[in-house]
Amino acid sequence: MEKSRDRANCSPPPEWAAILADPGTLKILGTIDRDGRPRLAAKKLIRPGDDGLLEIWELIETSKTNANLLAAFWFGGSAAVLALTPDGRSFLIRCRPIRAIICGQEFRTRYEEARREYPGTDLAAAWLMAVDEFEEGTLERRREIEEEAHPLMIHLDRLIGRDGKMP
Repeated sequence: MEKSRDRANCSPPPEWAAILADPGTLKILGTIDRDGRPRLAAKKLIRPGDDGLLEIWELIETSKTNANLLAAFWFGGSAAVLALTPDGRSFLIRCRPIRAIICGQEFRTRYEEARREYPGTDLAAAWLMAVDEFEEGTLERRREIEEEAHPLMIHLDRLIGRDGKMP
């Protein structure tokens, strides 16, 4: 099933493959249901794909996550992945489904890998996601970005020293 050949709108940083491959990285997938309610699910099977795409493997055909990704695919919706690394960094990946691999040799290869990693389970689909935005959300990095973008938006207590004098 393929809707378009859209590609990623941004180039993920080189370290994103290592971040997603690290077994200590917690990956949380956010989708939206048809009533506009957010759904969050921890997913181990999120990995970088070819050509800067993101792959999300859904193991359960009837899961709400799979239904939400399918609706996003057909109706132009999006999803997000939050990756929390073991060293405390966080990354937000905004993406949208552009293809679901559900049959053929591409599917078979992934299906066999999923069965090796999770015996007794199935693979419903391998979702290929175009990455629209990749943003580091670690506090220190966000503060740098915000202070650079908004240099005048700073609390007065940071401008005035403990002695009450301007630095």
